Amino acid sequence: NQKSTSKANAVGVMQVTEATANDVCSDMYVDFDEIKEDAEKNIDCGVRILLAKYEQVGDKKITSTNILCKHWDYSGWYGAVRLYNGKVCGCGANCDDYFVEKVKLIASKHEKEKEFEFA
Repeated sequence: NQKSTSKANAVGVMQVTEATANDVCSDMYVDFDEIKEDAEKNIDCGVRILLAKYEQVGDKKITSTNILCKHWDYSGWYGAVRLYNGKVCGCGANCDDYFVEKVKLIASKHEKEKEFEFA
C-alpha cells in the first residue's frame, strides 16, 4: 500500500524513510514527497537501498548470538534483506523477527516455479 506509513515514518510500498532516501537515493533527483506519493519512485528507491545493503554484506556472514535475539546467520541477499528491515538483531515487540525466513519461503516458491533465482 503506497499510502502506508510505519511508526518509524517509513512510507510506501518499500517502507522507505526520509533519512535513508536522502542518503541512498539522492542521485534520483526527486523530492522525498515524490518517493512518498509515487509507487514507482518508492520502489526504485527501495531497490537501490536493498542493493546498497547487498553490497555492504556481500558474501560475509552476518551472525548474531545475542541473548536477546533469535540466533541467525545470513549472507548475500538474505543478509541484505535482514539489514533492509533496519535491524541487525532483535526487532522488539513490534517487529517480525521471522521476516527473512518469510522472504526465503516466498523466494523458494518462485524458484521452484523457475521465475527467478534468489541466491
